[in-house]
Amino acid sequence: MVMTKVGYDPYRDALVVEEETIWPENLLELDEKNRQVLERVLHSHPEMVENLEYVKLPTGFCRRITVTREDLSHVLKLAENGEEFGADLPAAATLRNFLDKPDSSS
Repeated sequence: MVMTKVGYDPYRDALVVEEETIWPENLLELDEKNRQVLERVLHSHPEMVENLEYVKLPTGFCRRITVTREDLSHVLKLAENGEEFGADLPAAATLRNFLDKPDSSS
């Protein structure tokens, strides 16, 4: 497994065949269903993700996202600006309440 690039790269992103999402402990308070929905949103918009790596595979790349509070703030702003993510997206109020709580890793 070889790390090839950190940060969004449209060329490598076009060759993504796997997705991986890493949730730091301080963000695990979100329930599993909400995390799965947010993962889909983040992988659908990799250009807005703060911590993104492409891992070289024999058939392409794995897009590895390590989720940050900033990423979740970006999703909230998009939702508040009318971006449609589907009915499964956690309510903006739920996400805002989570983000308004102090970061437990501090």
